[in-house]
Amino acid sequence: MNHLKNKALMIFMPIVLICLFGCTTHTKVETSQTSEFEKDLRSQYKEIKKIIIQYAPTQIQIIYYMENVKDDTESERIFRQTKALIQSKKFQDEVIQGSYFKKYPQADDWEYPHISVNFDVNNDGEFDFEYSSLNNKQENNQENVQYAVWYYWDYKSTPVPLP
Repeated sequence: MNHLKNKALMIFMPIVLICLFGCTTHTKVETSQTSEFEKDLRSQYKEIKKIIIQYAPTQIQIIYYMENVKDDTESERIFRQTKALIQSKKFQDEVIQGSYFKKYPQADDWEYPHISVNFDVNNDGEFDFEYSSLNNKQENNQENVQYAVWYYWDYKSTPVPLP
C-alpha cells in the first residue's frame, strides 16, 4: 500500500509544482514613468544590460541584469533610486492602483503586493541578491502606502533589515 502511495506522490508532486510555479505569468509594467526611469538608469550606469519591471499575483518585481560591476556601491545607488521610484505617488497611482489592482482586484483588507528588487550582477542568469519590502500601510488607510521597511537578502543567510 505504501508503495502505491509513493508512486502516486512521485507522479502528482511534479504536476502540482509545475502548476504552482510554471503557470504564473508575469505582466510587464510599461508606463511613461517607468520608461523614463529605465532610460535614466541606463544612461547613468553602463553596467546595466537589461531591466525588467513586472508583476504577478502578490508581487511586483524589478530585475537588474548587470555586468562588469566593480563594487557594491553601484547596486546600492541603483536600489536607492529604485526605492524612490516605488515610494513615489505616481508609481503608486499608475502602477499599483492603475495597473496591478486592475488585473488583481483588491481584497477587503487592502492587501498590497510584495515588492522585490533583484540583482544579477554578473549577468549569469541567477540573482545574486535582492532587496524586498512589504507594504506597511496603516490599517484601512490606503493613502499611507510607503514600502518603508526594506530587507537585504544575499540568498545565503537570513534577510537583514535595512536601517
